[in-house]
Parts: sequence; structure tokens; C-alpha cells
Amino acid sequence: MLVAHWQLCGGTCCLTILIVWGMSAFTHLYNKRLPEGDEEKRNYHPKAWLVVPITMPLWAIFAIVSAVLYSLIFGLLLIVFTLALILVRKPFLFQWLKEISLKVGRFFLKINTRLLNLAWPVSVPAATQA
Repeated sequence: MLVAHWQLCGGTCCLTILIVWGMSAFTHLYNKRLPEGDEEKRNYHPKAWLVVPITMPLWAIFAIVSAVLYSLIFGLLLIVFTLALILVRKPFLFQWLKEISLKVGRFFLKINTRLLNLAWPVSVPAATQA
């Protein structure tokens, strides 16, 4: 299918790259004309807009490959967890998840409590100090 419509796909890709290239050139010129103290002004490389036609296809390929990998990993995990729930009758997965959640939660609560007590000390009642 892709080979049959290669000219249309190639033309569409080239047109998309040209549009994005124009947008980056416009952004670069707009940014260059902003006054020095403006909070919208960014520090771009002077030739950054020139490499857009090279980097955009690379980013597109990376996005497609990562989407395919994410879908494969999701499908694999879906199959594995479904089989685990069917074949294993004990709820070991939920017990393990509970233990890990409590361990991580306690760690962060303890650290955050110490940091907050350093900044804003809270008086502890005498009954709970023991």
C-alpha cells in the first residue's frame, strides 16, 4: 500500500517538513527580535533552524518506533498478568504490591516529615513522644 502511494507519501512528508521548517525559522526570527529583558526570549543556537529538515524525520522515526514498542510491551504485560491471575489462585501479586506501596510510601512520608520539620517545626504532644 505504501509503495503504491509512494509519491503521495513522499510529497506529504516533504510538505510537512517544509511547513515545520518555516515555523522554526519564524520562531527563530521572532525570538531574535524580542528585547533582551523579555521573559519569552530563549537562548537558541543561531543555526538551529537550519537542521530541522534533518532532525524532524529522525524524531518522527523515533516516535513511531517508540509507539510500536509501547504497544508491544503493553500487549505482553496484558497477556502475562491475565495468565498470572488465571493460573495462580493466591493473591500474591496484591500482597507484594501492598508491601512495596507501604515501603515506598513510608520512605517518602518520613523524608518529607523531616524536611518539613526542619523548615516549620511542629510541637509534638507529650503522650506521643514516648
